[in-house]
Amino acid sequence: RTCMVVDAESGEEVFEGRLSLRHAADAADEGAYQMNYTSEDLHACDFAGLSTPGEYYVKVTGMGRSYSFSIAEDVYLHPFRVAMRGLFYQRGGQPIDASNSAYRRVAGHLDPVAIPYMAERPIRGGHYDAGDYNPRLHYDVVHILLLLYELFPQKFADNQLDIPERGNGIPDVLDEAMWGLRPILALQDADGGVGFDSETSNYVESTRDPNFVEVAERDPARQFSYEKHPRGALILAALAASASRLYGALGEAEQAASLLEAAVRGYEWAKANDASAHVYDYAWAAAELGRTTHEQTYFDDFRASGYALTGIFDDGNINRLRAAYVLAGDTGDGADADLSNLMYGGVGQVMGTLGRYFDSYAYPHFQHPYAPVNWGTAAYPHTIDGPVVMWVLSGDVSFLRQMTASADFSLGANPLNYSWITGLGDRPVYGPAHLFGWATFLGIMPPGLTVEGPNQDNDYIQRFMNENTPVAEETPQYYNYYDVRYSIGLNEGVVRNQVMSAFLYGALMPDLP
Repeated sequence: RTCMVVDAESGEEVFEGRLSLRHAADAADEGAYQMNYTSEDLHACDFAGLSTPGEYYVKVTGMGRSYSFSIAEDVYLHPFRVAMRGLFYQRGGQPIDASNSAYRRVAGHLDPVAIPYMAERPIRGGHYDAGDYNPRLHYDVVHILLLLYELFPQKFADNQLDIPERGNGIPDVLDEAMWGLRPILALQDADGGVGFDSETSNYVESTRDPNFVEVAERDPARQFSYEKHPRGALILAALAASASRLYGALGEAEQAASLLEAAVRGYEWAKANDASAHVYDYAWAAAELGRTTHEQTYFDDFRASGYALTGIFDDGNINRLRAAYVLAGDTGDGADADLSNLMYGGVGQVMGTLGRYFDSYAYPHFQHPYAPVNWGTAAYPHTIDGPVVMWVLSGDVSFLRQMTASADFSLGANPLNYSWITGLGDRPVYGPAHLFGWATFLGIMPPGLTVEGPNQDNDYIQRFMNENTPVAEETPQYYNYYDVRYSIGLNEGVVRNQVMSAFLYGALMPDLP
C-alpha cells in the first residue's frame, strides 16, 4: 500500500512512498525486556527524500490522514521556547505579572529559611520540583542548562527568551541556569560547606506539601535547609566550576572568579569531610574543576576517586555519567588527553549499549531500556543527554537520529498522538496537576507545563478515578494515560522533564546567524 505526502497549503501530492510494517500487534520485541507496549499494527511511511521546507501531511487511501507537520531548519525553535517558558513558571521567588506574562502570580516562598549553620534568611531562586510547588532547589536544572550552553554556544544569545533578565548581555539560557544556582550559593557557609540532604538530594525543603486549597505562592509552610553535607558541597563545586568556565569564555571575569572561588571552597570543604565516600559526585566536581583550571591536582583526584564507567547504567542511574561528559569534551590546551580519551571511549560504549534498543521500539525513541513505564519514561527524553554529547563529540548521525526521533516522540509521534507539553502541537495535554495552572484567571493552563504521561501502575491510574477507567493490566502500557488533572501519577509533571525537553529541542535548533 502506498502513502502520499501532501502539501498542506496547496493540496498537491508531492511525494509517494510505500508503507512498511514496523510493529505487529502481537509482537513482543520492544526494549531490553522484549515487551509489547502498544499491541497494535504500526506501519511506517518513509519520506526521507522530501526536504523542501513547508507544511505537509501524510495520507493513505482508505485510512485517512495525519496531523500537519513542518519541514524546516528551525522546526524545534518554538518547542524550545515553550519548554523554557515552562521553566520560567517553575521559578521560586519569581513574581509573574504584566511585565513578563499574560498570567499572574505573586512571588512565593520569600519568608526566611531555617538554616542550621547560619542565621535564617530568605533564599530566593531555584526551580520548583513539580506542580505542587514544593520549594526545592532542583540542581538538575542548573546542570542541564549549563551543559546545553557549553555544547552549543553558537545557538544561544541574549534576548532569545521572554525572561526578566533579557537585555543584560548574557545568553538567556545562562540566566535561567543562574536563577537555579544563586540560591545554592547563598546557602554556602564561609568554610565552603552547604546544607544538603543526601537521601532526597534536596538543599531546601518544606515542612509539608502545599495543600489544594490555598494557592501555592501563599503557602505558609516553614522552609528549612539541612546540616552541611559533602555531597551538597561537591555538587555546588561542580556547578559553580562549570558556570565559571562559561562566564569566563564570555569575558565576564569578575563573575567567573567569584564562581570559581565558591567552587574551590566547596570542594576543599568536601575533601576534608569524607568526599571520597561519594565517588560519582567527587569525580564530577574534580572533573569540572580540572577542565576549568587545568590544574593537575584535580585530574589526580579524579583518578584517585575510583570513578569507573563499567556497569554504570545497571541500576538506571546514568546521571553518574556527568563526570565522564565533562572530561570527554575537554580537548583544549591543558587538558589531560589520556583521561579525555578514556572518558570519550567509555561514554561511547555506554551509549552504544543503551542505543541498541532504540529501533526496537514501535515508536522509536531513546530511553533507558530497563526503565519501567512511569514518571515520564514513556513521554520525555529522560536520558537523551548521552546521545547529544556523543553527537557533538563524534558527529555520528546515528546519535542525531536518536535525538530527532525522541523529540518527535515527545511532541506527538507516540501511540496517543499527544504532545506532552501544554501549548505545543495539535493535541497538547490539557490537564496537568499544577496548582498555578489551576488558578490562572484565563482559565487555561500556561504553555510549557508537563504531565507524567503513561504509567503501568494501576494504583496511580485508579486512585482518583475509581471505576471510570480500564484496568491498567488490561491496557497496553503506552495507552495507560488519561488527561484528568486529579490522577497525580499521570499528570503532575516534574521540572527535570521540562528541562530535558528544552535541552533536546535546544540542541536541535539551528546555529544563530
